[in-house]
Amino acid sequence: MAEQLNTKAALEQPCARDQVESAARAAVAELVRACGKFPTFPLNFCLPYLDTVRRHLVSVRLVNDGKSEVFEQTAFLVLDEELAEMMDATLMGDLEAASMEAVQAMAMLLRIYIHLPDFCGQARGEVAL
Repeated sequence: MAEQLNTKAALEQPCARDQVESAARAAVAELVRACGKFPTFPLNFCLPYLDTVRRHLVSVRLVNDGKSEVFEQTAFLVLDEELAEMMDATLMGDLEAASMEAVQAMAMLLRIYIHLPDFCGQARGEVAL
């Protein structure tokens, strides 16, 4: 298994909590800005191909559960799994489950946000913290 980042420890730092709250406020501000610029939104959430969504979800879960011999888990694949679960629940018409998955996807985005310095450092060839 690849090295892991400790989000819990990072979040225990007051500056990290402030960064998450700031990112959440910035996301709401961006939502308001985007709605002003693009007031309409597509009628359909996604293409209505439940079988395709479920096949994708199965393959992503294999990687995230450590059962793939080819791929390893990444932060993006964890987010991808949450988004696919939200798509699945939405296509099934399950508002409660879709809402829960949407919140989990937002939490994953915030978790990724916390570790952007690590991910950007990796991209620059620096060692992750």
